[in-house]
Amino acid sequence: MNHSLYRAPRNERIALAKGLMEDFVNSTGLLGDPATSRRYLWTDAFAVCNLVSLYRLTQQKRFLQLALKLVVQVHEVLGRHREDDIRTGWLSGFNEHQGRKHPTSGGLRIGKKLMERHATESFDEQLEWSRDGQYFHYLAKWAHALSVIGYETGDKTYHRQAYELIKATLPKFLYQTASSMNRRMYWKMSIDLSRPLVSSMGHLDPLDALIVVYQIQRNYSERKEDFESEQESLMEICGHSTWRTTDMLSIGSLMIEAYRMGQLIMLGETLDVSLLYEVIHGAYEGLSELEGVDWDTNPELRLAFRELGLVIGLKAIGRFSELVLQEKGLRDVLAKSLVAFERFLPLVGVIESFWLAPEHRLNNTWIQHVDINEAMLVTTLLPDGFLELEPEES
Repeated sequence: MNHSLYRAPRNERIALAKGLMEDFVNSTGLLGDPATSRRYLWTDAFAVCNLVSLYRLTQQKRFLQLALKLVVQVHEVLGRHREDDIRTGWLSGFNEHQGRKHPTSGGLRIGKKLMERHATESFDEQLEWSRDGQYFHYLAKWAHALSVIGYETGDKTYHRQAYELIKATLPKFLYQTASSMNRRMYWKMSIDLSRPLVSSMGHLDPLDALIVVYQIQRNYSERKEDFESEQESLMEICGHSTWRTTDMLSIGSLMIEAYRMGQLIMLGETLDVSLLYEVIHGAYEGLSELEGVDWDTNPELRLAFRELGLVIGLKAIGRFSELVLQEKGLRDVLAKSLVAFERFLPLVGVIESFWLAPEHRLNNTWIQHVDINEAMLVTTLLPDGFLELEPEES
């Protein structure tokens, strides 16, 4: 297999990213009527970060303008009730003026094709994947995207919107079990956040939540004390969690969150280094389970975005290894563990070059997930906007 694209110079990677993002912008309807656009919160969070990365690298204002337009469109579409819902207006219940000023105060819908399950409907596990609602890990991704925009524009409005998003939603996802009094998080909530749609806990949701809370406290320090209760709950949940997984996207997410925890520690935040160690160990164990995978398998039988999430995570762990060298406390605890990841880094070239080959993107499986696939492929090419909590110049 030819891995030359993985080692391509920066201008080639920028050109590839430009082409993919132009496709994304046009195909999802960003330049048209918001009512007919195809908005999906997870994908759009990656897209915002990608557009900011392109702006930083090219200084072409169009990319920043597109990122800002995407933020507005996501809020206009996913911050409101669905067209097929009897409810109308902003999810927050605010009037039109207040809703536009505080578009994230009721959370944001996932963007699934089907209406959420009614309270009287029976649960169908397969159908639930296609039903709308709110996912916390998607909300956390969007809060990060708002943070990226806030730093790039210098406009604190976006940091406030990220704060309002997490402050409105996180308490609704957290709960305490009646039997054991253990604290937990719901996996999926209804559009209005009034009831859980899936009560089981997402594997990484408490970790995503903990890190985004720290991030928001840094960016919107005017209300730093507002998350004390939630932070305590999340630390408790994370302390009882195990992180091992064989899911490629989840392994990648563990490595991304480990890198973000490292950044926060370097920025002076007090995080539990033992938790960071456990997260890294969970990612390493998961990677070890992938050693028998055939990376030349028919692309139609593979989900590109899950593999691309793994690549983004491996790029994060590579950066983390460099970061650890700058801080003795981290170096003493983590350096040996991070060195062990080096044998997996060649997977970056293997997977990235496979999906950059145009012939591997012509099948039905790629096309069915084209928006998320394109957005995450661009993130593998230009990962700075997504991986870095604060730009260097800040």
